Amino acid sequence: PAAATNAIIPLATAIITAMLARYGPDVVAGFGVASRIESLALVMFYALSAIIGPFVGQNTSAGRADRILRALRLCMIFCVFTGLMIALMLFLMSNFLVTLFSNNPVIIGVAIQFLLIVPISYGAHGVVMIMTASFNGMGKPIPAVVISVGRMMALYVPMAFLLGYFYGIAGIFIAYGLANVLSGIVAYFWARFSVKGQIEKVA
Repeated sequence: PAAATNAIIPLATAIITAMLARYGPDVVAGFGVASRIESLALVMFYALSAIIGPFVGQNTSAGRADRILRALRLCMIFCVFTGLMIALMLFLMSNFLVTLFSNNPVIIGVAIQFLLIVPISYGAHGVVMIMTASFNGMGKPIPAVVISVGRMMALYVPMAFLLGYFYGIAGIFIAYGLANVLSGIVAYFWARFSVKGQIEKVA
């Protein structure tokens, strides 16, 4: 299930790329540039998600639900505030960063549009990453798969089709941000509700 979770993102990205390809290769290139910048912006969240799994697993075995719940709350707060700071930085530096990759005005325009819309949801994206890793640490990979599949295939792709129809490229990017926010809220509360039940099961 954990491997399946990581396979969902490339699949959804392929679908979104196909949607953007209708607007031309320069739009796809702009999306690619923004995605590369995004991968660097999310490094801290990747690091935090890598360590939360062992932490949750250890404290699950110890029956310390209090420590897990506190860690999830602190991680959520960290993600939200860090995500907002990243969004502000990308808002201020988007033009500079994009021009490091290309001088094509269409590519620059699409990438900047992405970086002005999507990063607002990066905090929620980080919450999703950490909560899914927490489920794996509890030995419950299925909720992690459900959250990841739901974010990309049940929320992002359908909303991208809908909002893309009405708002074009901007609508596709708005769909990405909304999918992050909605799945982040669900993931956080689902993880918290699961902790006590998992602790009782171990005990």
